[in-house]
Amino acid sequence: MRALTPSIGAILAGGDGTRMGGLAKGLLEVRQRRTVEWVADAIAPLVEDLLMVGGSKVLASGLGARGIDDVRPGLGAIGGMHAAFAEAGDRGCFVVAWDLPFVTTGLLWALRERALAADADGGVCERPGSRWGVEPLCAWYDVGRCRSALEGALDAGDTRAGGWLAQVRLARLPHAEMAAYGDPRHLLLDLDTPEDYEAARAAAQEMRDA
Repeated sequence: MRALTPSIGAILAGGDGTRMGGLAKGLLEVRQRRTVEWVADAIAPLVEDLLMVGGSKVLASGLGARGIDDVRPGLGAIGGMHAAFAEAGDRGCFVVAWDLPFVTTGLLWALRERALAADADGGVCERPGSRWGVEPLCAWYDVGRCRSALEGALDAGDTRAGGWLAQVRLARLPHAEMAAYGDPRHLLLDLDTPEDYEAARAAAQEMRDA
């Protein structure tokens, strides 16, 4: 298994929250805390440098993160990944959207370890129903291997979050194995819509009642 310098972590904030009525998704409370706080807590033990791409610099500081802006503004999630990759150099990079309230440290570490063991360019979760079959916004990437593919996609005008993934070799964590790191029904539950938020609050209540 190859060795790498320590990873950095990137919380991807921002987005217009259109389907959430313009609300800042990462600031919605689940389990008595803002969702972005859960995300920061999941990443922080694994990294030497925690970034928040987009959003408030004050919020980033309060999370123990360093706030940075997009290098290529207005591109959504892939623009956030590009900014994080620019900061990472040739290190590994955990990339997590700020609206995943149930992501866990164990899950993220498993993605890195699976990628390194397979000598792959990144580690991702399988996500049934996704257009790519995986979740690009909860992942670990070897930036030295992935940067050119992501930049090539941007240069070609492809601004989809996972449009560049076909150009790199990924180690996948099967959905069936995710239960080792949390409830697989909730680990990748993101807050895109009011219905998603209600589902997250119901999941949190279920956890409290268990």
